[in-house]
Amino acid sequence: MIIGTAGHVDHGKTALVKALTGIDTDRLPQEKERGLSIELGFAHLDLPSGRRAGIVDVPGHEKFVRQMVAGATGMDLALLVVAADEGVMPQTAEHLEILQLLGVQRGLIALTKADLVEPEMLELVRRDVAQAVRGTFLEGSPMLAVSAVTGQGLQELVKAMDGVAAETRERDLAAPFRLPIDRVFTISGFGTVVTGTLAAGRLRVNEAVEILPPGIESRVRGLRVHGQAMEVVEAGERVAANLTGVETREIARGDVVTQPGVFRPTRMLDARLTYLAGAPRPLAHGTRVRVHLGTAEILARAAPMESDTLAPGATGLVQLRLEAPTVAAKGQPLIARSYSPARTIGGGIVLDPYARRHRGRETQRAGDLEFLAAATPEQIIEREAAGAPGVALDAAAVAAKHGLSRERVAEIVGALVQRGALRRFEPGAVVVHGERFEAFLGEVVAALEAFHAREPLRGGMASEALREALATRVESRVLHHAVAELEARGRVQRRDGRLAIAGRQIAFTPAQKAIAERIERAYLEHLFATPLLEEVIARQPDPLAAREVARALHEQGALHTLEDVTFHRAALERAYELIVEYLQKRAEMTVAAFRDLIGSTRKYAMPLLRHFDAIGVTRRRGDDRVLGPRWGRAPAR
Repeated sequence: MIIGTAGHVDHGKTALVKALTGIDTDRLPQEKERGLSIELGFAHLDLPSGRRAGIVDVPGHEKFVRQMVAGATGMDLALLVVAADEGVMPQTAEHLEILQLLGVQRGLIALTKADLVEPEMLELVRRDVAQAVRGTFLEGSPMLAVSAVTGQGLQELVKAMDGVAAETRERDLAAPFRLPIDRVFTISGFGTVVTGTLAAGRLRVNEAVEILPPGIESRVRGLRVHGQAMEVVEAGERVAANLTGVETREIARGDVVTQPGVFRPTRMLDARLTYLAGAPRPLAHGTRVRVHLGTAEILARAAPMESDTLAPGATGLVQLRLEAPTVAAKGQPLIARSYSPARTIGGGIVLDPYARRHRGRETQRAGDLEFLAAATPEQIIEREAAGAPGVALDAAAVAAKHGLSRERVAEIVGALVQRGALRRFEPGAVVVHGERFEAFLGEVVAALEAFHAREPLRGGMASEALREALATRVESRVLHHAVAELEARGRVQRRDGRLAIAGRQIAFTPAQKAIAERIERAYLEHLFATPLLEEVIARQPDPLAAREVARALHEQGALHTLEDVTFHRAALERAYELIVEYLQKRAEMTVAAFRDLIGSTRKYAMPLLRHFDAIGVTRRRGDDRVLGPRWGRAPAR
């Protein structure tokens, strides 16, 4: 767990940490010269329960609030430090606001420099602090008077820390790992090292990582927690990670070490923002703000979503349009500060890290975001499946969008399948929402019915043509499973690779029937010396209508065009009978023998032979034919 300090400059935060841990967190020469913390400092403390806590010591000066926010982002427990000889000061209040906005839920208060004041003064400061924290997460928290010089109250403070620590919530270890970087440096012989508080998940030595936003691939060479080498680190620990294949100049504070392929940089966030009552004016559309997210500070334009402005003291939905890419996770806390002068004006949580640009007030969008804020992962995944644009749930995209591990998504999907809310089809593990899939089945049926109405002489649609005709864009595998389901229900039939409404037959008008009879007669009269189809069509009174009828006869199976030669079904059936009869008496059949059997020429014999080869009635052996493995099957299909 991480304990973080907070409080006004020169109230003794660093001295208190040194007295508790023996570690001076001021490491920079200028910090030691000035006696002023400029950067984040780090230490560790072994609590009486045996738990080891990381301590983040933040700068207290108003010029370094950016660094304070970066440190406060990873806190599990806040230690608000107030000097007994000064009481509550401006940064005391601002730091408390930041902690409150970041959602820190546990903490305690240390009244430092207690050795410098009389008991009466100490009691006045105690009342002053109690008033300042009223209505915050620190109301009613332990408040102890301490001295880093004399050691007064230090043991009691450590015991109180241990007690509060036992009540802190556990981090999410199942989530994809995410390490916001707060320091980057080089160690001779090891290379690039980054530090930060692991925000979620587990990180292991030799694990592949991605550094975002720059998009650099790397691998973890080594891990340390409080100077101790580790094979695995978990969310809530202060981590130093030695990375391979990356230079220090390529990365910086604010970048994030993440699980590859899960997160992606974003420039648009939808957030629920609490705008502080002390803000000087309403938050208007287009207001430039500083957004602190993880360890990053990014300039952005704010766009309230429910009204034209967000009033001081109000909480509402705001879109943050970032001027540089960053990494964000759903539910991640953020702080907003005014552009100039820089002061804290609000904070909240990210609801959608990959938002689309909204235009004005969007009631439906607001409802969606409120759902995301309150929903469980199970509810979110079921809703994502119900609204999946391609019908099938994209589990990887859902995992990335909502900050869930792919393993966690798979687990939830399995539970929803068991419950019957989702359906899973094999092969391909296609997952669909039950009601969404039923609606899509209706769309498929409607598309086929529209095709039949539009093309009454067509027997059916090819699968790809059907997919293109659907309003819903789907993958081929999704349509495959939908058609299989409709076939199983007896709603759709497949004939010659084409799809049609079950029981649907081509019905000719009297005029079309007469054309069909003339065309068929032309081929029946010359079974194995057939005319060209174009010639037959050209001889009809209405060639355009004849062309449509000829296509219908092909779809019905009455006509078959093999290569460039058209035959009637009766010709294929007769040729099949002749071949089988011949080869049952003789071992082989030459092309010449088959040509003589049908009383025709090589021009007509060869397309027929190649057709029977293709469907397995015959099989080539050199230049001759023998019976194939499927010779007992229908010859024309």
